[in-house]
Amino acid sequence: MYLNYLDFFSIFISGDKGIVWNYLNKEYGGVISEGKNNQNIINLTLKKLRVSSDLYQVRPPVSYSADQVFISDKNNNKLFIDYSKLGQDGCNMICEPDFNPNFFSIVIDFIASVYALKANSFFCHSAAFKYKDATILMPAFRGAGKTTTLIEAVDIGAKYISDDWVRICGNGELQRIPKNILLMHYDIEKNKMLENFLSDCDRAAFSLVSELEKDKFDLYSDQVMDVKDIARVRLSPHNLFGKSNVIESADIIDYVCWLEKTHSNNQEEVKISDSNLEQLVSKVQNTIYLEHTPFFLAYSVHVSRGLPRNQLIDDMPNIVKQIAAKAFSDAKIISLNRGNNDIEITLNSILM
Repeated sequence: MYLNYLDFFSIFISGDKGIVWNYLNKEYGGVISEGKNNQNIINLTLKKLRVSSDLYQVRPPVSYSADQVFISDKNNNKLFIDYSKLGQDGCNMICEPDFNPNFFSIVIDFIASVYALKANSFFCHSAAFKYKDATILMPAFRGAGKTTTLIEAVDIGAKYISDDWVRICGNGELQRIPKNILLMHYDIEKNKMLENFLSDCDRAAFSLVSELEKDKFDLYSDQVMDVKDIARVRLSPHNLFGKSNVIESADIIDYVCWLEKTHSNNQEEVKISDSNLEQLVSKVQNTIYLEHTPFFLAYSVHVSRGLPRNQLIDDMPNIVKQIAAKAFSDAKIISLNRGNNDIEITLNSILM
């Protein structure tokens, strides 16, 4: 079967069925078919990897043998990516069938971000939505509140484009990527209506995490992290918001609001400060690197082992800078700290 990802690539998936196979069918069912839609083909083989005994770990999750570089999940399931061909037709990937699906979702994000560069675009770690005819891009580091802000915005009439990664094209257009919304325990706590979309099993897992947050159980930190890893759910934005509240693209960006993480629940005012293009682009680049750190580390090891360089990955900072400078040139650029304020107050403060 093929996973057809936008106009970037088609992944030919073969091998053993398991957790990854099931995840791909569930997460990308709408873009999976028996035929390919793109010229660039990635060959993904799901099988147990035979790794030589001379495997050396650089630092988790990256290790290497005499001729290959691997990324491992916490259960030591391994993934190999042919960095030499990434971004081109004929790239090969080998993944063990029970590789962690949450980690594998990040793998897909990284791969797509490299092919996006070839298509004169880049992936921005950002929420994006239209509100009162204005297109708002809200990039941020992980945990700043992108998803929470997006969900609250849609609840008062905004149109969803993205809650995690969004494609930004060279002409300034935003494009939604084929990805479900990942909801964590803190998203459910802040938006109780989301409980209506949970299965009984998911609801029980989120409830357990809430109890763990109150230190009601005597568990080691790694055990707590294992429970939190289970307590997450992926939902289709169409199912969550309704098809009429989801748009595939926007022609122009009106506002770019760098979302700062709020450290106080007592902040009474929405804090908005002017920013500039250079500061914004730097933050966007740093966020891309942070989110994809394991893959950049694996690529560095790939190069250090004398394997061929990848021009797209090498040029990523410059490509992102050039496209972002053009796409953001006509937008109002600000830094936003919404505190604990109502979403309508927040958005109206941006549009003032």
